[in-house]
Amino acid sequence: MLIHLVPVRMDAPLEARLDREGLVLNGRKVDLSGVPEGASVAAGGFGCRYLVGEIAREGGEIVLSLLLPHAADAPEKTRFPAPLRRKRPGVLPLPPFGLATTGPPAPS
Repeated sequence: MLIHLVPVRMDAPLEARLDREGLVLNGRKVDLSGVPEGASVAAGGFGCRYLVGEIAREGGEIVLSLLLPHAADAPEKTRFPAPLRRKRPGVLPLPPFGLATTGPPAPS
């Protein structure tokens, strides 16, 4: 999965993990297995506010854009994040929410 991170100022961080052909975002499973090869689907159809733009499958890999919440004091690597490429299930290594700010995950 190739995940483009889109930084956005929010009051609570995002907890995300890859789960086969889906994501678990703040505890809510989003199944992406129905995205056909060579096609793209509007992210809005998945009912998750963290997915934006279109979700595509290219060469068997799911490609998507994910909102990356951050605090007002977020470091540069959070405000200008590099894309993530993951093949195995597990926690996504998102950049830090903020320098000193923590909080519970926002509802998805």
